[in-house]
Amino acid sequence: QYRGFVLGLNFDYTFVKDYEPRAEPDYHSIALFGMVGYKIRLGSDRLMLPLLAGGGYIPGNGGLLRFEAGLAIRPRDRFELRIIFVCPNFWFLGDDEMVLFTSLSVSVLFGI
Repeated sequence: QYRGFVLGLNFDYTFVKDYEPRAEPDYHSIALFGMVGYKIRLGSDRLMLPLLAGGGYIPGNGGLLRFEAGLAIRPRDRFELRIIFVCPNFWFLGDDEMVLFTSLSVSVLFGI
């Protein structure tokens, strides 16, 4: 990140709990995607609003488009706690099918 501009590469582990009756309702997956965005200061260098967008791929499943907004708290230099509470995801499966879902996340970032 540089002066509020954020550029990143995410490698996420995901456990999916599916409540629909299917053969395998629970499964594990990974997602690899890039993110770009901007963090807006909220009156202090220690409190910011991150706004990010990204896209990538879930191996064996399809493309992913993701938007994030939340709260970033920097209690000490080179340490940040990021809470993402608005996060629509567009998951593009084969055969022109798209799934829209949302997620919540908490990130702990060091050395930034």
